[in-house]
Amino acid sequence: DDDKPFYNVYGGTQDNGTMRGNLAAVGEWERMFGGDGAALAIDPTDANFIYVSTPGFGLARSVNNGKTFETATSGINDGFLFNAPLLIDPNEPRRLFAGGTRLWRSIDRAVSWTGASQPLPVQQGRISALGIARSDSNRMMIGTEQGFLIRNTRALDSAAETAPEFVTRPRTGFVT
Repeated sequence: DDDKPFYNVYGGTQDNGTMRGNLAAVGEWERMFGGDGAALAIDPTDANFIYVSTPGFGLARSVNNGKTFETATSGINDGFLFNAPLLIDPNEPRRLFAGGTRLWRSIDRAVSWTGASQPLPVQQGRISALGIARSDSNRMMIGTEQGFLIRNTRALDSAAETAPEFVTRPRTGFVT
């Protein structure tokens, strides 16, 4: 559609909200969402679904390519990092994951969320990174602010009481 602008760069910016623009038109950036911009995700199968967050996981979603946004944290009650991780499942874009003191999962494009793990022990810190296998959505790796790596091979059916299967600390420090 020639009337629809093409955006090839999106990003959260501190103090300047969430921006999008085109590298060919550097001076023509659009501010999609206010506040401090943090994590951002776009449905790869339908660009109308855009998810933006602010510090502490103030998540909002758009169903109309960023024209309007609505709060998208129903069911979440947790402590998040300043820039909490957000991930769209590459195998099923209606499913999202987020990390705070526990893993969170949404199966309905962030309309509602449920806990997908027990809270992490305090010494492991909060979740700082998420990765999911393109070959199997059950296979997930989780990183923490204290350098721990956690493997989950039941990411699709884990619940709020599910304990991590495997935890290792290869080094101290923040996992990105």
